[in-house]
Amino acid sequence: EGLTYEVRMPASCPAAGCGLILDVHGFTMSGDMEDANTGLRALGEANGYVVVQPTANGSPASWSEADYDDVYSFLLDAMTLGVDPDRVHVTGFSQGGQLTFGMVCRWPETFASAAPGAAAGGECFVGGGTPPATQVPMLQIHGTSDPLVAFSTGTAQRDGVIAAYGLGAGTPVASGAGSARMRYENADGVVLEFLQHDHSAGGILGGHCYPGSTDPVGLPNQLFAFGCTPPSGFVYGAEVMDFFLAHPR
Repeated sequence: EGLTYEVRMPASCPAAGCGLILDVHGFTMSGDMEDANTGLRALGEANGYVVVQPTANGSPASWSEADYDDVYSFLLDAMTLGVDPDRVHVTGFSQGGQLTFGMVCRWPETFASAAPGAAAGGECFVGGGTPPATQVPMLQIHGTSDPLVAFSTGTAQRDGVIAAYGLGAGTPVASGAGSARMRYENADGVVLEFLQHDHSAGGILGGHCYPGSTDPVGLPNQLFAFGCTPPSGFVYGAEVMDFFLAHPR
């Protein structure tokens, strides 16, 4: 389909197979730029996870709903690399966050858990959509000063998941400076953790950024540096990895 993929497979996987993380970039970015912000290739290597990072077509690169089936098809191919089907996860930022919601809405039975960040859309969880039959635990991350995807968009997505999953009242969870975290859970133990932050990259991006990113800037075709200005109260990729480790199927 013309898409390209970066795939990192650990040198050694458990007998049951490595887990797998699909990590999807946002508008104008690439798989390499996504990893510069999430660091999930190294985190996957350290924790026994294959990491798949696709790059969208276009200049600048941009995802559309027409890409969802193609990315999912490649994911199924990647899962044949001796992957443990109970440890398959999806995460993404901005457009990639919307694609993350889209994967959960379309193929929830595939994913043990998901982590949409600064998601441009909530797919089936907003606008009267039909929620998925299988409830997938989620970590949702959103900046309070995001000028590109308003914080109110993130809270609407959160509220949609709460309603769809029948989650109870939120419980505060310890978080770092400049951030707040709430956990919502239902009687079946399915959780949504909503991690909001006040960090900013400045300029046009504002809070549309990855806290704790070590993005070096200067990658091919890179238009923006999406790392929040340090210091940050948490490291985006580490929080995603920890959530996936804690939520296998």
